[in-house]
Amino acid sequence: MSPRTSSLVLGHASQLLVGATALLGLAAGLAGCPIYSADSCSQDPSCAQTTPPDYDSGVPDTDAATSCDPGCADGYTCNSVGTGAYQCVAYDCRATELGCASGKACTDNGKGAFYCASTVSDCRATGCVSGYACKDPGTGAYLCSSTDPNACVADADCATKTGAGSLCLGGICKAPKDLCSDSTQCKDGTSCVDGRCTTKCATSCAAGYTCDSTTSLCTAGGGQTSCATGQTLVNGRCVKTAATDGSCSTGTVSVSGGCVVDDRPTFFCDQSGTADGAQDKCSLGSICLHHNCYVSCDPAVATSCATVDKFNVCKAVTTSSGAHNVCGSSTNLGSQCDPTATPPKTCTGALLCIDGFCK
Repeated sequence: MSPRTSSLVLGHASQLLVGATALLGLAAGLAGCPIYSADSCSQDPSCAQTTPPDYDSGVPDTDAATSCDPGCADGYTCNSVGTGAYQCVAYDCRATELGCASGKACTDNGKGAFYCASTVSDCRATGCVSGYACKDPGTGAYLCSSTDPNACVADADCATKTGAGSLCLGGICKAPKDLCSDSTQCKDGTSCVDGRCTTKCATSCAAGYTCDSTTSLCTAGGGQTSCATGQTLVNGRCVKTAATDGSCSTGTVSVSGGCVVDDRPTFFCDQSGTADGAQDKCSLGSICLHHNCYVSCDPAVATSCATVDKFNVCKAVTTSSGAHNVCGSSTNLGSQCDPTATPPKTCTGALLCIDGFCK
């Protein structure tokens, strides 16, 4: 065994002896203190991985059979497994005496080992998903930030970018003409609420959002100042932390390092906002209203919408281009309110504008 390897092994052994003595003393002083069933993954029957191979950091491993040279991966410690033999063994930082130092959080590596991972994000190594660039916002943490010039975190960021009445939707400022006015501009399972495509809480709401029992819609929380591990504070609410490359699960988008609900509308026609009331990209016999295509109808003919799927009611609708008769339903294309109108047609009191109706 080389001198370098011998000193490494002795160093590991000394550290283990000191660590074991310290843990015994702590255990004696904290008798009865509740901790996890085992301090090490190798002793915990619920831990799936017990003896991973030595970690190869690029330094030649001169004696893999009898040492942890050149060291162990995050989440593992070098333990003696026999006379003169050492192996990387997972440990569990959930135990009180194995807690993480400042700047690190106890994290599941997905294989049964809980290790101390850095809480400082750094996308310089991973890169960013399309539409995002790796930047330091001044906090020392390199985050994937949107490259859209109208990127935002809160509604207050938008007045100077896209005008008064604009909203921050999915991390992008949208002018009043580009807000939703009806659920037909939103994804399935969502309703248009005051210009936002808001998720219905049929099952549960995303992190940072709660179910409003009155409307059965997921509303954004607020007023929070600190978050649990795995969550990031964005605009006063704790949301799931975005991956280092800026990716988020379906239905959410990365904003300031966290995954917020993507509440942007989806437009099918009139992308420029200048062709309302025209056929535009719609099929023959349909017109574009509120950026969506609707079949024109004749209110004098009772059956003019009978074959138009769920939109089988001939309704009079007034938009920026004037009055129109199109096929709709009893729950959409309401005329009581419209956040896209000039000036906006709002509801009174505490009522919300939901799909054109004040509720």
